Amino acid sequence: AFYTVLVAGFAPNAALFGSSYLVGPGFAVGTGTVVSTGDVSLGPVPAFPLLAALPGDGPAPWWAMLLLVVPVILGVVAGRQALLTFPASGYEIAALRGLGGGAAGGLLLGLAMALSGGAVGPGRMTDIGPGLLAPTFAAIVALGLGATLGAVVTHWRQGPAPDGTEPTVDLSAGEPTVQIQRSLLDRFRRSGD
Repeated sequence: AFYTVLVAGFAPNAALFGSSYLVGPGFAVGTGTVVSTGDVSLGPVPAFPLLAALPGDGPAPWWAMLLLVVPVILGVVAGRQALLTFPASGYEIAALRGLGGGAAGGLLLGLAMALSGGAVGPGRMTDIGPGLLAPTFAAIVALGLGATLGAVVTHWRQGPAPDGTEPTVDLSAGEPTVQIQRSLLDRFRRSGD
């Protein structure tokens, strides 16, 4: 019962450790250790039930690198949802909203990951959890890139800007057709003369 309560209390920290693993830099389970998608260097670890799930020492398997796509996909979903809730008037605005929201989410995630670690004992157990700079930077890049992509693609799929000046692709019909607004065509013709 005690271990169950202890593991349940550590679950939020473990989730943030997992987030640091997914964005790339990973986390430490003691001084001089690292658990990341690229490499695992542990040494002896305390007898704690959650630590039994850690991978073995050595290079991570090839498929672990595929896990780096998960935060980008989550960023795409967040960027899409944000633009569905708050439509943008142009591609630049959509991209800026996606990048800003993704970067802000990455920063908050990075701070939460940094706060999830700390010392759990003397000696080598003074360094447990993700660091601050590398995981935060990786989270900002992954979520910012994904959210920008999600927002821009969502804006493209939503149609023209309210002023009708953007080319769009109509995907609601059986076969995609490109529709270019008359004012945009006229500007193009005038610039060619």
